[in-house]
Amino acid sequence: MNDQGCAEARETQVDQEKTNMGNNLERLRTKVSALQGRLDSILRQEPSKLSGEGCDKVSLVGLASEIRGFSEIVQTETEKIDDILDRLEL
Repeated sequence: MNDQGCAEARETQVDQEKTNMGNNLERLRTKVSALQGRLDSILRQEPSKLSGEGCDKVSLVGLASEIRGFSEIVQTETEKIDDILDRLEL
């Protein structure tokens, strides 16, 4: 296989893994939302501590930008779980 073929194979693998990551993150979002819905009746009704928009970020290119997007999703969902745990009455 020539260098061009290897580069195309690697790019395809990266694309597949980005798709897998996106799908897994969407499943995480769905599960966290379902958890919030099911626990809403037993959570203390406090103002949410979830952070809003952050400061402007340096623009990135290509794959780095997509990785940042994945990271932001993970951070948001982690904050939602922390908020649930803070408000859970046990």
